Amino acid sequence: MTVRFTVSTTTPAAPVGWMRVVVHDTVEELRAAAARYSPTADFHDAEACFQQPAWSAHADDDGYIDEPGPTYAGVMRLTADVGAGVVAHECTHAALGMLYRQHVLTIGLDSPERDEEALCYAVGDLMRGVTVGLLERGVWT
Repeated sequence: MTVRFTVSTTTPAAPVGWMRVVVHDTVEELRAAAARYSPTADFHDAEACFQQPAWSAHADDDGYIDEPGPTYAGVMRLTADVGAGVVAHECTHAALGMLYRQHVLTIGLDSPERDEEALCYAVGDLMRGVTVGLLERGVWT
């Protein structure tokens, strides 16, 4: 059974953002859904992925219609057997996308520590949300 939920940032120091999480039954289903969502990308080796709205179609396989706006990060696709490291990796992609789209993180800023801290808060919030969602739905135990 495919599991779906959303998570968002909550820490005031993080950029405001949210993403969809889809946990597919098999890696083959994940790859097929990812290919439908982003037909020009190559997912033949993907075990998990994060798809940003900037390079995705406007409707995913779950019937959601994207209305990106500045706070929508995209769709994270996983299978139940991925570990926390993979989730953190995909959350980092989501957080970086939010930071760039909201112009919090740009090349050449005077204070890179400020950007790094915002990224850490965003990754922490997203990781916590995904972990809670997976645990509450019995995907992780």
